[in-house]
Amino acid sequence: MCPNSFPSNTAKLPKKTKFLDIPVVTGDREGICDGIFEKLRRGENFHLITLNALMVEHAFENPDFFKVLKAGICVNDSIGIRFAAFLLNGRGILNFPGIELFYNLCAFAAAEGFPIFVYGAKEDVNAASCEKLKRRFPGINICGRLNGYEDNAYEIIKKSRPKFLFAALDSPRQEVWLDENLPKLKCAGMGIGGTLDVFSGRLKRANPVFRAAGLEWLGRLLREPWRAGRIRRLPFFLVRVLKIYFSRTAKNQ
Repeated sequence: MCPNSFPSNTAKLPKKTKFLDIPVVTGDREGICDGIFEKLRRGENFHLITLNALMVEHAFENPDFFKVLKAGICVNDSIGIRFAAFLLNGRGILNFPGIELFYNLCAFAAAEGFPIFVYGAKEDVNAASCEKLKRRFPGINICGRLNGYEDNAYEIIKKSRPKFLFAALDSPRQEVWLDENLPKLKCAGMGIGGTLDVFSGRLKRANPVFRAAGLEWLGRLLREPWRAGRIRRLPFFLVRVLKIYFSRTAKNQ
């Protein structure tokens, strides 16, 4: 986790690098956190995206999704992106797991009194997660919560007036929803996928060995074999990256 103290400063987000024309934040985790925290202090509204290879593959299949990725602040959450960036750009992009960024944002919100809204997941998972957030981060201001199955979510969230919105929906649904609604809600937000399932205790996080190797997705797949339907798209991403690499190499010869 990033430091527990959150000094006010003029921190800026670290530099960005282009990955397949998508601007991705580079630098260490502490620097990324500092930049995000300062943007929140200044009252900026932005869409934080924890980018992974499946999102990029979806964008290849649905080009409009590239617009969503380019409009947000992308932080690498994937060993696949790290490998592909090394192959295409000559240097990798350190990955920052989304669940750890979630922890840091909650710690910051608790320290600063920022109101947050927790949207998504099943009702029992959402409720358990919010109760656990209150215990783990004393003083955290959860201005509202809502499971992911309400039809009028936008209106409910708007009335709560959060400064940061966590959306625990399936990707890319959550990124598209946030891209469309954050400007109207006038707050910052981030999609957190299955983070609440882990945080609530419904699911266990991957073994530290998998996490250290950047293979948290594999640990999750071993626990949830039904996710293989999504994971099987990863080879398509790899093939695309290799085609781009060999195409560039041929042009440079």
